[in-house]
Amino acid sequence: MMKREEIEMIAAEIKRNADTFISITEEERKLIQENKKKIEEIYSQVADELVEILLKIERARKIIEEAGLTKERAKELIKSVVVEDTGYNEDTVRKVFKAALVHLKHNIPACMIAQVFSKLEESFAEKIEDRKLQLAYLKALCWLEGVFIQVFCKVDELAIETSAGLSPKLVHRLKIAKIEELEKLLKGEVK
Repeated sequence: MMKREEIEMIAAEIKRNADTFISITEEERKLIQENKKKIEEIYSQVADELVEILLKIERARKIIEEAGLTKERAKELIKSVVVEDTGYNEDTVRKVFKAALVHLKHNIPACMIAQVFSKLEESFAEKIEDRKLQLAYLKALCWLEGVFIQVFCKVDELAIETSAGLSPKLVHRLKIAKIEELEKLLKGEVK
């Protein structure tokens, strides 16, 4: 069983990785914080559409139903990750880490998370008129998405190592074999 220190090290690594790819400046944090009400208003406009889209996807609808979520609760949960915390710091990583674990427990695939973030990014890009705020918030959404996906990947890695006793190198070789098979299928070499 993992120790709290190990989880903290993983969270710190995830934050470093997120910051390496997308650096949110103090000026951008401040701009987002100053415009939090505007961002919340825009989220309110897009939340219904986002949840309706999720309910049209059979797998997402089943997950929402099995979790016993109402539309309102689903919107609140998304909002808690993408709107409420504007620190984009260690505390944010811990909060997103916990949210990602809940998503993993409900077997929500990473691709669905990526699609939700893509829709949010598109919606906010269309609705935020101030160019500086638009860029800052889109960076923030990408940063949050990166943290989410990193947690998914890390949990997969840890689960495979623990449950199957497979080394990361062996898992990678197995993935390469499957990738090569899929590439051949895409080239039409295998029927």
